[in-house]
Amino acid sequence: MGKKIVWVLVAVIVLAAAAAFFFNRYYKTQTPDTSLPDSLTVTLGELNQSNEFGVATITEQSDKTVVNVNLEGEVPSGVVQLAHIHNGSCDNLGDIWQGLTSVIDGQSQSNLEISMLDIANNLPLAINVHKSAEEPQVFVACGNISF
Repeated sequence: MGKKIVWVLVAVIVLAAAAAFFFNRYYKTQTPDTSLPDSLTVTLGELNQSNEFGVATITEQSDKTVVNVNLEGEVPSGVVQLAHIHNGSCDNLGDIWQGLTSVIDGQSQSNLEISMLDIANNLPLAINVHKSAEEPQVFVACGNISF
């Protein structure tokens, strides 16, 4: 009877260890990635001799993100300039990943329902500004998002 108890104890220990392993592996809660910054600045370089350049500031606020675009140089007055976050890089823009509020007089603020972690998980991404709503095929400024 003593050997039977030992085998039962061994079986219980093995089952408990296996249960703990699988529980930890499949049901573990994710902890937030605290290595990501709360704010990040993207340099927007001039494209197509537009003489428009500047910065975009991306700031996380409670799992949402605010993107402020500020252009300088020869910014057209009163012109609606489309702006987006695209998949890819400035050298190889892909599809639009997130729309941004259009830039007017060099300024734009967008409130997005995404987090910094969402941005980090979808890199490479780039912020792109278009010449106007009438000429969306002409890009005037772009910056690659990187952490």
